[in-house]
Amino acid sequence: MQALFTLLIPLSLFASEKRFILTECKHLFPILIASTLISLAFIIYSIYFLIKARSIKTDTGMEEMIGLDAKVIEKTKDGYLVKCHSETWEGISDTPLEINQVVKVDSLRGLLLHLKPKE
Repeated sequence: MQALFTLLIPLSLFASEKRFILTECKHLFPILIASTLISLAFIIYSIYFLIKARSIKTDTGMEEMIGLDAKVIEKTKDGYLVKCHSETWEGISDTPLEINQVVKVDSLRGLLLHLKPKE
């Protein structure tokens, strides 16, 4: 703090302190370099993870459902009720399915799952 204060006072008034300021600053250079390197490392680390987070594919909504496993819990007159992601969905299938059978979600149209037997 004293070195900063003495830098603000004109050096011409205190010629004897000029040597003190120069020798005091020499001790601050390693601290300045270390803090700069730490800050630079943090910035590079942050940029790396921001770029990595942007490249992760987000699977939400309809895209997430396709390919998931579901369990047939009930047969209805129009199709089946299946449990997928702890939620009950209506589904249809081209092949007959049994209750408690594990099936795969083939596609999704609106709130209706198109199912196929899991191989």
